[in-house]
Amino acid sequence: PMLFSLTLRRASWLVTLVGLVAFAGSFGALTIFAADWAATVVPTIPRTFLTAVLAAIIAQFAMSVTGAVLTWHQNRENEQIRTAIDSMAQGLCMFDAAERLVVCNSQYYNMYELTPADVKPGATLSEVLEKRVAKGTFSRDPHQYRKEFLTAVAEGRTIVHEVKSKGGRLLLVTNHPMKGGGWIGTHEDITERRQTELQRDHFRIGMERVTATH
Repeated sequence: PMLFSLTLRRASWLVTLVGLVAFAGSFGALTIFAADWAATVVPTIPRTFLTAVLAAIIAQFAMSVTGAVLTWHQNRENEQIRTAIDSMAQGLCMFDAAERLVVCNSQYYNMYELTPADVKPGATLSEVLEKRVAKGTFSRDPHQYRKEFLTAVAEGRTIVHEVKSKGGRLLLVTNHPMKGGGWIGTHEDITERRQTELQRDHFRIGMERVTATH
């Protein structure tokens, strides 16, 4: 995914560098410390050619090992990042400048009754909205919403609004535009908080009325 493109690019450069160093090092070592090995093994083939072939094999092995180690570390880091994202209390989603989903967490799926099969990385904003409409968790016109939403993102404005979800839940949705395009959205269930606020307001109003009658 795009989220890790820079890391992959650096890893590719590192693997290439290891290969070059391994080739140069092994070629030099074979030339200096084993000058006659080629004549012993295959006397009819030039020593320099055989030395270069063996050095290339060593370099390829070094690159393969380095690539395997980097892949293991990257997979581990990706798993840790995914665990951290899925451990958030809020739903999280990130879209790139092309309106394509980069990542979202399990809370986001749960809030809108989606599954990873419904919305995969690479899905467009329109496709995500269509899935939510089909699930009954998005009540607005998706085309009009997309138009207004992208206009706000292009202007660099943070969009904050409340969404009534199925089951009477109230969600606070905040979308933050990112530098270079795209946005990050957080989706927080504020049902209990809002109920507490309403109860406090009702109590305050009741107390004011009681005070006013005395």
